[in-house]
Amino acid sequence: MVGTEILTSMGLKVQTANNGKEGVTKALTEHFDLILMDIQMPIMDGLEATKQIRAVNKDIPIIAMTALAMSGDKEKSLAAGMNAHLITPIESHKLVAVLDKWLNVQEMPQLLPEKLPPFDLAKAAVLCNNNEILLHQSLLKFHNIYANAVEDLTHFINTKAFSQALFLAHSIKGIAATLAAKELEISAVSFEKAIHSKKANDINIQFNHFITALTLAVAATATLLPQV
Repeated sequence: MVGTEILTSMGLKVQTANNGKEGVTKALTEHFDLILMDIQMPIMDGLEATKQIRAVNKDIPIIAMTALAMSGDKEKSLAAGMNAHLITPIESHKLVAVLDKWLNVQEMPQLLPEKLPPFDLAKAAVLCNNNEILLHQSLLKFHNIYANAVEDLTHFINTKAFSQALFLAHSIKGIAATLAAKELEISAVSFEKAIHSKKANDINIQFNHFITALTLAVAATATLLPQV
């Protein structure tokens, strides 16, 4: 789904629902200019939620958002009463086109700076199919998952919980590669090798290199968080 921080940065006021039933209740008891409807929701899916909203409100624009790209999905969305169908991850120009049509939102704000070391944004963009929204969300996800990773790794090393440290380092290595954070990826690989070597001095040296690189990456992604 499109992050609320992206929509908010476009000057829109956003509310979310945890499931389809809650979404229907909100839609029928509060005023909204547009609904972005997740097709796959718990308790009540987006198709049924749309049908229930349409039984009362024929006019509010409802835009389907789904990771499904199967034949007939768009037709099902439109048949349920939706006005448009977007497939995630959504491309910036397609989101702008839909919001412009229904809300007169004509441009996407700049989501990312020109540079964000230690991430190579140009290479990361290619790995994300040049989808700025997807890259932005991936960087925020990195921060949300690993914001406390330095403290966790420090605890694992101090308590000699090497298997847990290894698991976390392996996870970070994978996403660092996806987001083109080469120095972080390399330091994670070196840290893994040091743990496998079981040499205390090597572990300590590579641990320090790794948490230095990780600290820089977490600090960089923190700059993308919405300003309160």
